[in-house]
Amino acid sequence: MIHKDWFPLLHHIHHGPVRRHMDSVEESFPKHLKDEMFKFMENSVESIRVVSIISTPKSKSSFIKDYVMYLPINLTVGYGENSVWEVFVRSIISLISHRKSCIWVVNKDCQEYISSIKRSFLIDGYNTQYLIDHIPLAYYNYVQKEPDSELEYKIESLMKRLNI
Repeated sequence: MIHKDWFPLLHHIHHGPVRRHMDSVEESFPKHLKDEMFKFMENSVESIRVVSIISTPKSKSSFIKDYVMYLPINLTVGYGENSVWEVFVRSIISLISHRKSCIWVVNKDCQEYISSIKRSFLIDGYNTQYLIDHIPLAYYNYVQKEPDSELEYKIESLMKRLNI
């Protein structure tokens, strides 16, 4: 069941190009991957704590826990019309980052999507304790461009500090 927070976004695409695009790849795209990709829509936007922007559903990082929402940017690698999906993904990123502060982990091949994250603050290279002690946490969307050795600790520390 899709949560009502996503209805405004889905209303615009139900009969639009994203819907037609999804229908065109329905038969060749594995159902279990598609179901997994949209699972995040069962929850409210407010429940999202960490978003991992990945290139494909198969590229999930091993550090991730249950609290992470995966957002694959390439639903249809090899099928063309990725610009239709890109508009949809950018709309999702904008909706989430506008509504609340959270932590974003962006894979190397997805860096162009950082520009769609509202109030973004890059945390690459910052010591976790420095972030907790010196950065006004409630305002920003924290963006880690690449997983690093401290990533899991950094995410859990920021979630605790943000009360999310």
